Amino acid sequence: MSVTTIWLLGTLGLAGLEMLTGTFYLIAIAAGLAIGALCSALSLPFSVQIISAAIAALISVAIIKKWKQKNLAAASAPDADDVNQVVTLAHWIDASRARVNYRGSQWDAILAEGETQQNSEYWLICARHGATLIIRSQKS
Repeated sequence: MSVTTIWLLGTLGLAGLEMLTGTFYLIAIAAGLAIGALCSALSLPFSVQIISAAIAALISVAIIKKWKQKNLAAASAPDADDVNQVVTLAHWIDASRARVNYRGSQWDAILAEGETQQNSEYWLICARHGATLIIRSQKS
């Protein structure tokens, strides 16, 4: 078995494992191994193959890390689209928690600080924490 074949088998193995994890980091390392295979196919010395594979893998990981930081920061920004939207009360769970209808489904909701349970059917969203809406009375 040639060295190029070993590099390519490593590349395919990591790419296959990546399908189980979904993090993209194994693909980055697999890209480095592919560069090592290319260097091997060009009959470059083994030390050049190793160094090229390591550099390519490090660059790939750095690119993915930067991309994830940029995209996760945008995704985790507060969802301002929900603020001041009207929800319909489905039912009260206890004194401060309720189920409300919003966007075609029921959501968990808690009263905003200083709010009290009222017989109002319509409430306003003042914040959202994950899948829980923070609501206040429309009269507040």
